[in-house]
Amino acid sequence: MRDVTNNDYARYKMDDLQKRLNTKQITLKNWVEEIPSIPVPAFLFKNKGSNNFEDVSKSWNSGKPTFSNGAAYSDLDNDGYLDVVVNNINDVPFIMKNNGKQQLGNNFLSVSFEYEKGKIDIGTIGRLTLSNGVTITES
Repeated sequence: MRDVTNNDYARYKMDDLQKRLNTKQITLKNWVEEIPSIPVPAFLFKNKGSNNFEDVSKSWNSGKPTFSNGAAYSDLDNDGYLDVVVNNINDVPFIMKNNGKQQLGNNFLSVSFEYEKGKIDIGTIGRLTLSNGVTITES
């Protein structure tokens, strides 16, 4: 497996390899084998507020060095905290579970609506009014 996005490789080796390939000194396979391929660790940052972030990659275990090229977040275990799924090239994806519930002990509210036969439920709205009068609406 090769990291074909290595810009250092492209900048310094491309011309030489192209000439060697054109003069049949090397094959395309030889060329690909000369491309440097070094997996790198992912980085995770904790928002400290006021545009300050802390590198917590090691303490939060960002996974082994790999070639990651995409991520998505979702609450995979319905605990109210977003988990992260990271795609890795030529490797299994990382699923990073958010342990905020165990560490912070926060609570969350889950609301589900019951369908009433014969009624249209598209666009159903839930409203929560806090003790200070603030209303939160979701649809």
